[in-house]
Amino acid sequence: MVAKGKSVLKRIESKHTKLTKIQKKIADYILLNLKEVPHLSISQLAKNSGCSSESAVVRFYQALEFTSYHDFILTLTAEIAKQSIFQTYSEIIPNDDPLSIKNKVIQGSILAFEDNLANLDNDEEISNAVNVLSNAKRIFFFGYGESGYLCQSMKFKFVRLGFDCFYTTDSHMSPFYFSRFEKGDVVVAISDSGTSKDVIIALRASQGIAKRIAITGTQDNEVSQLADISLITGVEESRYRTDGIFSRLLQKSIIDILFLAVAAKLGDSALSNLELSKKSLRYLKS
Repeated sequence: MVAKGKSVLKRIESKHTKLTKIQKKIADYILLNLKEVPHLSISQLAKNSGCSSESAVVRFYQALEFTSYHDFILTLTAEIAKQSIFQTYSEIIPNDDPLSIKNKVIQGSILAFEDNLANLDNDEEISNAVNVLSNAKRIFFFGYGESGYLCQSMKFKFVRLGFDCFYTTDSHMSPFYFSRFEKGDVVVAISDSGTSKDVIIALRASQGIAKRIAITGTQDNEVSQLADISLITGVEESRYRTDGIFSRLLQKSIIDILFLAVAAKLGDSALSNLELSKKSLRYLKS
C-alpha cells in the first residue's frame, strides 16, 4: 500500500533525525543517487548504500510508511519524474534577468502549493487548530523578523472576528505577557526555522496554561515539538531564497485558512463582528 499523498523526499527530510544510523545511510544514499535508485532492486540498494541486509531496507521504507518496496520505488520514481518535468525549484543565479526570476518564483510557488496540498499531515492539525482558536479566551502571537508580519496579519484578522489579541514586535516586551497567561488562552508561535529563541521561550512559559499552536517549517524543530498543534509548511529553498519565500506564502495561506474556517465555525457572531469592524473603518475611506 502506498503512503497516500506523501512526498518521499519530504518524508525522508522530515524523519531524518529520527532514523537509525543504518536508515540514515540508506536515506543519504538515495538523496545523492536519485536517478540511479529507481532502477535498483532491494538487494542492490542494500549493497550500494552499505547497509547490512535487505531487512534494513525494509525497515527503512516502513519508517517512511510504505508497506512494500515496490510501492516505495514507484512513488519515488513518479516524484523524480515530476521534478524533472516542472523544474520549478530552479536556482536563481546572478545572471538571471527579471523575467527569468519572475518565472522561477511563480512556478516554484505553484509547486510549493501543490506539494503541500498533497501532504495530508496538516489536515487533522488544521481542524484541531480551528477548534482551539474558536474557543480561545484570548490569543497571543509570537514571531519576529519575517514571521512578525505574519503575526500582525493574523492578529488583525482575529481582532476583526471579535477576539482579544496581543502581539508586539519588541521581543523585550513579550515577557510581560508571560505572567498574564490564563487557562483558555491560546498561543500562536510562528517561526519558519523553529529555532527562534524568543519564540521558544514564549512556548515554554505558556506550557500547562495555554493551548499552543505552531506554524513552522519542519516537524522536528523545537518550536514544533513544544507546541500542542503543529502546522508544517516546509518546502525546498535554494541558496538565493534563504528567507523562505515559498514557506512564507504557505504560512500566509495557513493563516487565511484558519481565519476563514474559524469565521465559518462561529457563524452569525463572526459575521456581526466582521460587519462591525468594516463600519469602524469607514471614516478612513474616501
